[in-house]
Amino acid sequence: MKITMLGYNPPAGYSGGRYYSWMVAEGLALAGHEVTYLTNHRPAFLGDFKDFPAHRQVRLRLTHDFFWDLPRRAQDLLILVPHRDLNPSFYFKAEMHARLIGAQLASISFETPNWFNGVAPVAHDTDLWKHWRQLGRRMRLIISLTATGQGHAQKWFGETNGTRFDYCYPPINTIVADAVEETAGEPRIVLFGRFSNAQHKGSDAIDQLLDPAMKGHRLHLIVGTGKVPDAIRQGIEERTRELGIGLQVHHELTDREKFQLIKGARLLMFPSLFEGYGIPPVEAQYCNVRCVAFDLPVLREVNKDGIRYAEYGNYEDFRRLSAEALAAGPPPAGLREAIEPVARFEAFADRIGRVIEQGLAGRAPEPARELSTR
Repeated sequence: MKITMLGYNPPAGYSGGRYYSWMVAEGLALAGHEVTYLTNHRPAFLGDFKDFPAHRQVRLRLTHDFFWDLPRRAQDLLILVPHRDLNPSFYFKAEMHARLIGAQLASISFETPNWFNGVAPVAHDTDLWKHWRQLGRRMRLIISLTATGQGHAQKWFGETNGTRFDYCYPPINTIVADAVEETAGEPRIVLFGRFSNAQHKGSDAIDQLLDPAMKGHRLHLIVGTGKVPDAIRQGIEERTRELGIGLQVHHELTDREKFQLIKGARLLMFPSLFEGYGIPPVEAQYCNVRCVAFDLPVLREVNKDGIRYAEYGNYEDFRRLSAEALAAGPPPAGLREAIEPVARFEAFADRIGRVIEQGLAGRAPEPARELSTR
């Protein structure tokens, strides 16, 4: 099958959604499809994929306007990588391009506003999703990241013109993770932070996660791009000094550098208050590292009993579980084995190939899951 993927990428940095979209391209290429990835900037993370088995088979094409300079070769499927936008132009161009190349139209669904605004501490304008929703009702296939997300997507899109819904768990970069050796050194705790338009990530309350049981450890805060706001950084620095915890902030790590920090860590803390999926807990479990997170349905769906769940929004409970994890010694047996079917890239390539082929063959839509309030 000839497949085109179409989506924005920022000039620097990236989100988990952009990363997942490239995973889809790599997975479909490994499954034997001819894949072209159309975007406006070269993805910042491409170096992490250089050793993937079908990496050279994914054609990257850059566009300045998502229309006039796109290739006009006939394709079987165009997969849209959506983003929140008040301007309808991107979605109009995507639909027109699909028609020009004779492709059926599909989309990835990271989260829908009925789900996000029902959970996240700060709601977003639902008009940011409006144009994607209008186009989505005419699509052949919408692929969520989890069964939980699929259920919310089916409810939000409502009446469609025969759109099929399915889901496909994202993998982690197991090719890099497997190549990284566990490193010894001072006891460390890893925490992923995001601070731009991200109150739902819980990063503005990191100082509330820190506990006296962490004395003698070093907290490795992985930020990615951007900076930690001064007031938040000051609160973290004061609290770590008070408790005798070391602190190191990391920006724009490669996957190799990230896994070097995770492997051998005593604990990974994941204080997000909303997730469409949640990659770090999967990475922690795959690396046999204990993880504490707030209780989110998507995490229970994917990680099951592989991580510890604090009561939603209860920082005292989060600290208690973190202290227990640090005192518990080596992680329990079977953490990695339990998550491997989800985490492994090769298994994902099989999953995404089946989702595409079954969705386009007209398989009946899956029933919506019973939805949690979170």
